Amino acid sequence: MADDEFLYRLTSSPRIPEIREKGISIPPASAYMRKTPAGELVRYQDEPALFAFDNPESAILWAKRMKWKELMEDPKSSSIIKFKRGEGWEEDPSDDPNLFIGCGKDKRKASLRKKGHVKPENIVEVFNIPPALTEDDI
Repeated sequence: MADDEFLYRLTSSPRIPEIREKGISIPPASAYMRKTPAGELVRYQDEPALFAFDNPESAILWAKRMKWKELMEDPKSSSIIKFKRGEGWEEDPSDDPNLFIGCGKDKRKASLRKKGHVKPENIVEVFNIPPALTEDDI
């Protein structure tokens, strides 16, 4: 069961010093692209927002499913930020199957979004991803 007090965000390890100093901000636009049913490439999200997960394993699983190049090449290049949840988070509206965990009646979405900033004082911990969590296939 997820701990409702904290959320987890996967990020590039080189960004950690800036995040510790300034907090987590909304990126100007999504770097991820997806194909529409018609085959057109579009941005993964229409509105820039912060995205996080209710547990660190789901963040890593999402990155693996998205074939996040950095994580696949070197697990040490990515870190998990654990932070106090605070207010303003809502369920991620995406219907992307990569955001769901579990099966059958236990299937649920582990991703959340916020149209706001996470202050640096709300960052509790930053940790590296254990290599064992990136080794197995999905």
